[in-house]
Amino acid sequence: MTKNLLAAFAFTSFALLTGCANNAIFELQVSLPAVMQPIPTAPQITHVKMQIQPGPSVWGDSWAVTSTQTVGPIALTGVDQEITIDVEGDGDHLDGAVDVRILYCSSDDCGNSVSERWFEFRRPFFKGKVTNYRIEAALTTTGLEVSDDEGTEPPPAQVIDKCQVAGCVDTNGEFLANYCDNGVHWCERE
Repeated sequence: MTKNLLAAFAFTSFALLTGCANNAIFELQVSLPAVMQPIPTAPQITHVKMQIQPGPSVWGDSWAVTSTQTVGPIALTGVDQEITIDVEGDGDHLDGAVDVRILYCSSDDCGNSVSERWFEFRRPFFKGKVTNYRIEAALTTTGLEVSDDEGTEPPPAQVIDKCQVAGCVDTNGEFLANYCDNGVHWCERE
């Protein structure tokens, strides 16, 4: 089933790009953890929700209104799982950032998140190209030890620059640490 799902995503990406060469596709491969209780005093994490929007963002609660793409809540299971999300960029968004917020929830509606992680992709799109990045969405315990009424915030966003975004070079399925040569991304060379 996973192979069929990945083939469907690949076909969708190809169809989106061939229909209009003024866009680009950024595939997020997200490795989700199994159900967990990160520390004894925190609620059990049973669901994950992801919000995606053009950046740069003002991180915080306003995302519920401003996110342009929401995925989930996704129920966590007893084992790790992987999902792929296609994000389309076009027009003014091709040269801009994309921000991803992952909320870790203790209920199926994700009404209250226990914790969250933030990712800022500085430049994930290249016109007419498909790029991707693999997020390990393991939960960190930073901030979980302090109660909500003390105004805790998650750690700062993890910043991913364009050279860390995969694309436009054959790597036989392996992810590299760098997709640039002298600061020029492989997708900018074609």
